[in-house]
Amino acid sequence: MRDAVGLFLPHHWTLLECLSAVKYAEARGIDSVWQAEVAFSRDPFLTMASYAPATRRIGLGAGVVHLPTRSLAALSAALMTLDDLAPRRVRCALGPWNDQEAARAGMVRPKPLLAMREALSALRRLLALERVTMGGETLQLVDVQAQPCERPEARAVSFLLAGTGAFHALAGEIADGILLNAMVTPAYTAHAAEEAGVGLRKARRDSTRFEVAQLILCSVQTERDSEAAAFQRAQQAVLQAVLQRPDWMRANGFPQEVLAECQQWSQVGLGELPEAAYKLLTPDLVRQVVAFGTEAQVRQRVRDYVAAGATLPVLVPLNADARPVVDAFSQGYREGFLRGWNEGGA
Repeated sequence: MRDAVGLFLPHHWTLLECLSAVKYAEARGIDSVWQAEVAFSRDPFLTMASYAPATRRIGLGAGVVHLPTRSLAALSAALMTLDDLAPRRVRCALGPWNDQEAARAGMVRPKPLLAMREALSALRRLLALERVTMGGETLQLVDVQAQPCERPEARAVSFLLAGTGAFHALAGEIADGILLNAMVTPAYTAHAAEEAGVGLRKARRDSTRFEVAQLILCSVQTERDSEAAAFQRAQQAVLQAVLQRPDWMRANGFPQEVLAECQQWSQVGLGELPEAAYKLLTPDLVRQVVAFGTEAQVRQRVRDYVAAGATLPVLVPLNADARPVVDAFSQGYREGFLRGWNEGGA
């Protein structure tokens, strides 16, 4: 059985580059592709709609989709339309959006946990073609029912939740899985999986059917590359995150002393950083949160996340295009006998 591996499509790639990557990933056996919502920039459902007719098998994951940016009517319609284009291939990771970005967009997030619980309950019922009336604290629906334009049948959409802390336990209670952010350590993955387990046990749900999807930044050394180039891509990504999103990196478990020292350069452009800033981020430190190096080294680091509890590694390429990462994982992430067995056609 082939290892399930997903591919995340970076938002700075053009749509044509993304479409090319999606078709290549399907041809090479990748399980699913994921496109995030980028506020004011890129809509995941529109992009997925362009990938659907160009593919036949690969799963299409919209995520993370910020719940406050869409009404339930718009969200259910988008999911149903995407399922018309790619039947039984749609996945959706819902997140609460963060307070800072929501405030910049003029939105408030009242009771985000409750809002997620009520929204997901309503979405499942709408996609099941039930007639829904709901008088919740954050959501009110009065006698609404989805009217499919094509297939008059319930839609099977897999829902994952994204977020931190209490959202992991909530996912265990009500969702099909969790989608964990990139630039975290395997220890963070293990802790998040444990938190999801609390919700699974509370709801008495089967943990073997629960997805723990982990975004993992990958920089793969190629034949035209050097070991130093693979590291530099990884180092640059970590340094950018440390300087621009220190609170996020702190929550991810990145060393506090490094974050504190780097803040002296928080107002300096990446191209103007002194050598001392780069020296702080040693290969061992960068490898805590990014998989980089040869194909074998990158697969080994991904296996660390799988051992910590990830069931679906979702690879985020730091290479200029998806091919080096896809090629490295076209037969999964295991080595030795099992990898050779996969290559034999299993």
